[in-house]
Amino acid sequence: MDFFRGLGLLLKEEDEGRIFPRTNQASSVVEVLRRKLASNKVDFALSAQVSAIERSAVWNISTIDGATCQSDSLLISTGGRAAHQLGSTGDGLSWARKLGHRLVPTHAALVPLETNETWPAEIQGTRVEARSWATAGGETVTEASGDLLFTSYGVSGTSILAQAGRIASALYEGPVTLHIDLFPDMTQEQLADTISSFLSAIPDLTVEDVLVGLLPANMIPVVLKLAEQRTTPVEAVLKDLTLTISKLRPLKEAQVTAGGVTADVIDPLTMQSKLIPGLHFAGEIIDVDGDSGGFNLQWAWSSGYVAGISA
Repeated sequence: MDFFRGLGLLLKEEDEGRIFPRTNQASSVVEVLRRKLASNKVDFALSAQVSAIERSAVWNISTIDGATCQSDSLLISTGGRAAHQLGSTGDGLSWARKLGHRLVPTHAALVPLETNETWPAEIQGTRVEARSWATAGGETVTEASGDLLFTSYGVSGTSILAQAGRIASALYEGPVTLHIDLFPDMTQEQLADTISSFLSAIPDLTVEDVLVGLLPANMIPVVLKLAEQRTTPVEAVLKDLTLTISKLRPLKEAQVTAGGVTADVIDPLTMQSKLIPGLHFAGEIIDVDGDSGGFNLQWAWSSGYVAGISA
């Protein structure tokens, strides 16, 4: 954080230690880094796709435009396959494999989820604070609390993104159910008592009327319909709103990739390969992924710093 303040970037801290630029623009981070690199007279070779990597006494690197370079050390920090429309092609993973490194299968992490049910589309754009958890085979595989957004295809929001990686793994084994608790600060009995007290206190009030003070207006018909379909009290639906996860959204919508080069063949003190001296890895290309809010960037910068100093 001190480093980025020193570059002229103001930061802000949000819930659970998440750090963002005060501008709310990722481009601000890119620009101050670009400016620092330029002031240090670092050479840029943008859009220079690697066509060959060979190792003799030194590393020999060739690019598709015919350019070549030599170096004593090689650092592969090309990221994963997420947001490929921004240039993350995954070719670094291919080079790592060709250089003899085993890869953990990659999949999207920090990505929205699609559901079999279509009712989220009826309330798309509605955002709630909720506790949610996913179950597969009768067991809970992940849970989180916080921001949840209903979309035209299913669900998103920070609490959903945080669980996507583990849900993706569970989907390989079979169906996954997402459970949403809209009132995590109350038990079902307390919620039932609250609804009953409102009904008793105000004559001619219906359950639908009571929900006006509990839920966003467009969610009320959905909740009432689900309660009718499930033949269960409204409070039970509010405490366990269920959705069947069909799949993750495409990699191009993911913030980060899970999987990559296995971490056990990388020396954590130098980020150097234990298989090939002079070869280092850093960032998302390694099988490491974290929550949103700067944690993956922190891993990229920390591992990159160690790898760069060591190389």
